[in-house]
Amino acid sequence: MVRYWTYLPHLFDWAADGDLWPCPFSEVYQLARNALAATVSERGFDPDPGHVLVVYDARNLAFAADGAAGRQYESAISACRVPGLIRRLSWQRLVNAFTCAPELAYLLAGLEDKYGIRPE
Repeated sequence: MVRYWTYLPHLFDWAADGDLWPCPFSEVYQLARNALAATVSERGFDPDPGHVLVVYDARNLAFAADGAAGRQYESAISACRVPGLIRRLSWQRLVNAFTCAPELAYLLAGLEDKYGIRPE
């Protein structure tokens, strides 16, 4: 049994003791589920062990500030009670780190060949 509302108020500024319309969870469902997965275990709620990292393609307009994914991310961040729990990083910035690691040259080449992802 999934008890989202047992733990969501620990993570986000959403009260669980009344009807919320529209439901703030509906627009950020996957981000909130990932936040729950990072902070809730069989022992209960613990915000220290993990975080949520959203890796996205910077060319995807949905992740622009005015795009749907960008708005959802900002909505989750603004309601999140655990600083730094949810972060994002573009593939383009991530592959910048690969340029300093010769052993990852194959990965860099594969991402560029298959997806056109290159360092910024």
